[in-house]
Amino acid sequence: MEAMINKLGIMKKGKVWRKVAFALGMLVFLQGQAQKRTFVHPGITYTQADLDRMKAMVEARQEPFYTTFQHMLKDGYSQIGDGNYADITQIKEGKFNGTIGADGRRAHDMALLYHITGNKAYADDAVKRLNRCNRLVNASSRGTAPLDNGKIYMLIEAAELLRAYEGWRPEDQEAFKKMLVYPFYSTKVSADSYKSSDDNKNGVSFYWNIYKFDPGRFGNQGLFAVRGLMAMGIYLDNDTMYDRGYRYLACLPGRKDDLPYQAGPPVQGSLISEDEFKRDYNVTWPASGEEYHSDEALRYYIYRNGQCQESCRDQGHTMGGIGNYTAIAEMAWNQGDSLYGWLDNRILKGIEFNIRYNL
Repeated sequence: MEAMINKLGIMKKGKVWRKVAFALGMLVFLQGQAQKRTFVHPGITYTQADLDRMKAMVEARQEPFYTTFQHMLKDGYSQIGDGNYADITQIKEGKFNGTIGADGRRAHDMALLYHITGNKAYADDAVKRLNRCNRLVNASSRGTAPLDNGKIYMLIEAAELLRAYEGWRPEDQEAFKKMLVYPFYSTKVSADSYKSSDDNKNGVSFYWNIYKFDPGRFGNQGLFAVRGLMAMGIYLDNDTMYDRGYRYLACLPGRKDDLPYQAGPPVQGSLISEDEFKRDYNVTWPASGEEYHSDEALRYYIYRNGQCQESCRDQGHTMGGIGNYTAIAEMAWNQGDSLYGWLDNRILKGIEFNIRYNL
């Protein structure tokens, strides 16, 4: 600021200095205020324009949309249940697909059908499936926890679609929001001390299992965590949370007003196993130091020629990861960010390369 004022030839004294300093200070403050994100709702995978278009296509019986809608009506995930859904208070390792995975798919599909048809029975069933998680206090932190817990994005998608539904009570919505970050949310102190490798002693829910993503593993596992985190940020109107995922994928430093990313790189230790294809080592992670961006980051996940970091593993994980990246780019686009254009349209290169390879 002083250099700017000197260049303007303004004397650093008296009322003139104080007025200029105040004006520039206010400018900086207002710029900071302007940068605070206002989220679009609904705005994860679908905007209101998307929902309106789906409804119009179905009402006009336009193909292939109408036939797709008919298939959706008959699908097992679209059938309204009896409503007697027991509360979920704990999810053990290996049980995520059968809980938040199945309920997430059902609640998501029901919420979409409500918007398309206007039938409140679909919305009411989705709400009951969302509410059964409101008392959850323990989502396993073992094994592939970032991948498993990242699957919460489907339930969050349903919650986003129903945030304005009068049949979902405000107190139940608030309970769902608090559940996502149990035991608390903080940008200063982590809840890692509440985690345990013993599923029955673990005491955190989804946010604290995904906020560091999954450095050191195959990139598609951390992508599930990023997808869940960014969806959570949009639903909770939390730009710090959203930026945490968005900036990580871009290899940007974390926000100064947030908890740091995982420090790294890891230090290679003893050999665990080896075969003709790979060697697996024990590693240790530094407690502090430079922030580390692992295989989830776009520049490391999709190479400049379009080949994927997962390519030499198998094509199921490759295409799953490319699909996840596209879904993440779409939710960013709905919030005014163009992840699609990063690194000379790197996601498009990944899609084209891997589809050609598989064909």
